[in-house]
Amino acid sequence: MRPKFCKNICKNILTTVHGPVFRFTVSACLMACLCLFLGLPKTCQAQRYRQNTSYYPDIYIKGPFLRLGFGYGIPYGQLGLNGEYMIFDYLSMTGGMGYSPGGSSWIMGIRVYVNEPARRLRPRISAMYGTVSVLAKKYGPEETYENDQGYAYGLGLEWKFLDSGKHSLDFDIIMTDYDAPPGYEKKGPSIKFSLGYGRIF
Repeated sequence: MRPKFCKNICKNILTTVHGPVFRFTVSACLMACLCLFLGLPKTCQAQRYRQNTSYYPDIYIKGPFLRLGFGYGIPYGQLGLNGEYMIFDYLSMTGGMGYSPGGSSWIMGIRVYVNEPARRLRPRISAMYGTVSVLAKKYGPEETYENDQGYAYGLGLEWKFLDSGKHSLDFDIIMTDYDAPPGYEKKGPSIKFSLGYGRIF
């Protein structure tokens, strides 16, 4: 009931107000509130993890920590590296740098997870700003490419695939929000995917 209620609030706000900066700010605030709501209460005991096979049996993972990775997609600057700092168990800051047909690209934002870091599968939602698309412009027979900045909102999943709990594969479905300037053509769909590898340090 509560997730549906939050979803309806977000939908009403985003369809009423058209300013991209306002939409990004509201989305970030709502995700932070959701994070605090999901984090109450927390009884993270090592014995609890050993009794539940969905947790790692001998590893107690708790924020804050740093996770570095590489991959393809918006969180990795199209093709490059991603860094994520887990502020606490449910909220993190993320940023990426990489390369695209339009040149060097970057991204930054926040992620909200729905469960603890010791889980094998961790669904998440993201809000980011940076290089979200490549624009094409024709000069006669030639075509040039440029990066375009905008907002991106994603649903993703982190899967820890080794018993140490420090290695993971990441998958995201991302919706982009940007406008192509006159004379330019958008390359690729508005809904994008990303895939990468990460390691906790």
